[in-house]
Amino acid sequence: MVILDEVNQPSDSGSSENFEDVKATSPFTYKCFYDLRPGTEYMPSVIPKKNGSAVSQAQNTNFTTKLAPAVKPVIYEQTNDTRNWQKSYYNWRDSTMNTWFGELSSYMSELAPQAGLAPNSTKCPKPYKPTCKTKPETFIDYNQCLFLVCKEQPTVGNVTAADVTSWEAEMNIFNNYLMPMWKQLFSSYKNTKKSDGAP
Repeated sequence: MVILDEVNQPSDSGSSENFEDVKATSPFTYKCFYDLRPGTEYMPSVIPKKNGSAVSQAQNTNFTTKLAPAVKPVIYEQTNDTRNWQKSYYNWRDSTMNTWFGELSSYMSELAPQAGLAPNSTKCPKPYKPTCKTKPETFIDYNQCLFLVCKEQPTVGNVTAADVTSWEAEMNIFNNYLMPMWKQLFSSYKNTKKSDGAP
């Protein structure tokens, strides 16, 4: 379990509002907290559990969240073109981007060890938070890279700068991370099979 307590929180305020159970499935484990207050100092605590019971507790250095500037969202002029673009983008993300994350992860887990490809976290793209109707899901791939995946797309409406930023980030990941990894996987797997005498 990971707990984030406000450093100056009154002692009579009760238990922390920011805690998450984390299932560690690899040496690299990530957890995102979306509701922290800007400019607030927090004290993180990590409580390992075994069979549902706490076995120890470790605290790390306190950190202060950055002050979020008051920025008015940029909304683009609403036209048929912008609405059609937004609808196409959300459909592409749902049917292509998210599918590739799942399918490629399955292929990598099964075939990468056979192809001699070890996890390589140095290839990880910069994390970003996509526009989403609900809280994005945390996804960690074969390379132990962290991604926030939107499973429930926003309602088509105003096209904002955040939409454009998300689209640019996802197109970059798709073209410069997922596609090269796909090509490398099957090229390496094919070469491995050839060296083993397979046709």
